[in-house]
Amino acid sequence: MRAGEIRCLRWEHITEWSAFLPKTKNGTSRDVPLTEAAEQQIRDLRQALPRRLDGWVFGPPDLKAEEGGFTASMVVNHFRDAVALMKERAAQDGVRVPHLTFHDLRHVAITRLAPLHRDGLHLSKTTGHKTLSQLRRYFNPTGEEQAKEIRAAARERQARGLA
Repeated sequence: MRAGEIRCLRWEHITEWSAFLPKTKNGTSRDVPLTEAAEQQIRDLRQALPRRLDGWVFGPPDLKAEEGGFTASMVVNHFRDAVALMKERAAQDGVRVPHLTFHDLRHVAITRLAPLHRDGLHLSKTTGHKTLSQLRRYFNPTGEEQAKEIRAAARERQARGLA
């Protein structure tokens, strides 16, 4: 999900299986299916966050922080702090972490979700991309990943006597 979509989450729109987004960046609504890991994160959020009477998960996205809102700068700042902590821990192990932005998470998520979908159209429904050309910017499998997928499909076809 985009940062703006996360900021607009309401508890009434989240089920065990999906998060409904009434309005997205491109002006349409969509359901975002939840992986088991995402569902667990939602359960953890329900336990950890104070119960809000207004129904927002994190706070009204149109209000300032001092008014109880959940602003875009809050997302950026918390992400920056998390990355700094990650870099600090990685440095202790001698690992260098590249510069990361919140939007990089979307790129990584799409690349990881791609093999779990039957095709690009199916993936685009999950990610909210209107066209496959837009989706191509995010999904960048390595040659090795593509070869493994092709070989696995060939073995499956052979096993079913279709080769």
